[in-house]
Amino acid sequence: MNILYYPEINIPRTEWAVRAFLYYDEVAAIVPYRYNMEPDLYESFMREAVVNELVIPIDPMMNLRYQDQMQKIFEQYVTLHMQSLEQRRGFFHRMKHLKAFKLHEGKFGHSLYHSLEELGLAEQDKNGWYNVEPHTANDLMYYLASVLANTMDYRLSTDRMSYSFSIRYIHTPEYEIRHQNNRRNCILKELMPAPRNYDLGRIKHFKETHRELLRTFRNHVEEIALDATISPESELFSIKLDQLRQEKEEISARMRESHLGDIIFGKICGVLSPIWGTSALLNAIYNACHVERPEVNCRGMKYIVLAERNLMRR
Repeated sequence: MNILYYPEINIPRTEWAVRAFLYYDEVAAIVPYRYNMEPDLYESFMREAVVNELVIPIDPMMNLRYQDQMQKIFEQYVTLHMQSLEQRRGFFHRMKHLKAFKLHEGKFGHSLYHSLEELGLAEQDKNGWYNVEPHTANDLMYYLASVLANTMDYRLSTDRMSYSFSIRYIHTPEYEIRHQNNRRNCILKELMPAPRNYDLGRIKHFKETHRELLRTFRNHVEEIALDATISPESELFSIKLDQLRQEKEEISARMRESHLGDIIFGKICGVLSPIWGTSALLNAIYNACHVERPEVNCRGMKYIVLAERNLMRR
């Protein structure tokens, strides 16, 4: 399960990012080609994530074959309703020094930015950046990310709910995707508390080591996240989340018991090992105890418990 992050080039250093690294097989971001040649342009957290292969940079100019057609389609969208265009143009003229969004020239062709400049929706800044009217910038990033995600088989994901375009996409597949992300994020925030101090290299190693556990855990999270009949505000969602929480607590307790049992078993062996035949008897007792212990359906919660134990810095 792979996601494409948007709208920023740099994935911010947040709990959302750490959870994404631990939950998804691959996290990608839309990154201009120049950043691959000059990695110092990245913010430090993003650069470390790219080095550890936790984030895959996607250059849109290298992965979109029909950029001219894409530009024409977007220009048609922006100019479709003149009243909306005039509102955007007026807002940009009044507020461009306060609320303009910055977009990098490497995400789109120069001709698109030039067209937006002529429409009064953008102006060139410095170092390869353009100031773009906020609504237009939001639409443009969503447009680009959606086409890339469809082309490269990613799911769109963002940590900014303002980019969901809930009003424009009500009763469309995009609107349901927003709710899927919302349900998924609620579950992960509850079950997967991100450590405040962490090592991205250790996160990568941990995920590679426990891929099967991750797959099991993710399957059960997605059963809820993809169910359009369940609202995060509903009682049913609370019940299902509470079930997962209890299973996590139960497997955590069982893992502590198992560890304690191993310690006790080791201590008994240390005390009785000089006695002939004792080791065989203790081995029989140990095996019988495991037989008598009821099985626990951890539903992948072991992945979360191990993550908390192994990735928390003491």
